[in-house]
Amino acid sequence: MTRRATLSAVLFLTLAPLALTAQVTPPPGWAWHHDVRGASPDSAGWAFTSMAPGFHLTTTTSGATLYPTGHVVEGRRGAEAKVILFPGTGSGAYGLGVTSLDAPGEWVGVLVRRDGSVAVARVERGRETPVAAWQPAPAVARPDSNGYSTNLLRIAIGTDEVSFLVNGKVIGSMPRTSLPNRPAIAFRMGPALNMHVTTFDMITPMAPVPAAKKTP
Repeated sequence: MTRRATLSAVLFLTLAPLALTAQVTPPPGWAWHHDVRGASPDSAGWAFTSMAPGFHLTTTTSGATLYPTGHVVEGRRGAEAKVILFPGTGSGAYGLGVTSLDAPGEWVGVLVRRDGSVAVARVERGRETPVAAWQPAPAVARPDSNGYSTNLLRIAIGTDEVSFLVNGKVIGSMPRTSLPNRPAIAFRMGPALNMHVTTFDMITPMAPVPAAKKTP
């Protein structure tokens, strides 16, 4: 059994216009770390804005790590996000994983590309290092006839192991000891992407309900 804390109801109440413009500050409760040292998403022509339901992001020539502040991963935790990738030609990857609050330029998690390929990878200032090689995955939704694709990303952090899932299928895993110090759930968004996150849930796994004792 799990307990979900749906942040979208708390953090994303502002309805933004469809014509997006870059904003100087991220939505309340969020922070970002740009891949280009000294740059910020707004100065690079980015958009990161609340738009019911959820929030909308666009990147240009570089990417960033985006994370909710004040949520250090402790114990068994998880997160799940539904992502709609909009039509485009950008081949950059997006994903859900973990960053370090001490070094937000570092990230590890599952990455998805527009062509349906997927990998578990580490990213340091935009440089991807696959932990498991890029490969096509039947579980990953590819763009439909209108160019949109929707995927449900999930990270499950157990006592000893971390698993990464797309649409309910395990893509890869790693030892929990491989996570960075002071880990926090975080999105990755590569260059030249346009996407909408409709739901983002933090998950606290609960102990299973004990089985009923048999009477003699």
